Amino acid sequence: MIFKIIRQGKVRVNDVDIVIQNNDIVAIEIDLDSKYCDCIGYNDSIITLTANNDSLLLDETKEDFTEVKLFGFDGWKLFCSEESRYSIFLCLVRK
Repeated sequence: MIFKIIRQGKVRVNDVDIVIQNNDIVAIEIDLDSKYCDCIGYNDSIITLTANNDSLLLDETKEDFTEVKLFGFDGWKLFCSEESRYSIFLCLVRK
């Protein structure tokens, strides 16, 4: 497992998978149980996810932010992210 949920918020994460990786760049897919959510940050290998006005299937009993720790990506930075219905795709580059 390459991830651990360190703060469970409204956004529910199913799985995190590496799509493709080489020495300097990696593409990651975050599979969600929630729909239409956003990635709002990446710091110290921790991805911060949040809901927006279009988000569905949230855990309304929780606080707003979900934080996911990625293992093995110290020294990487977020280059871009793309949100879709049940997934968030990240591109990380080595610092």
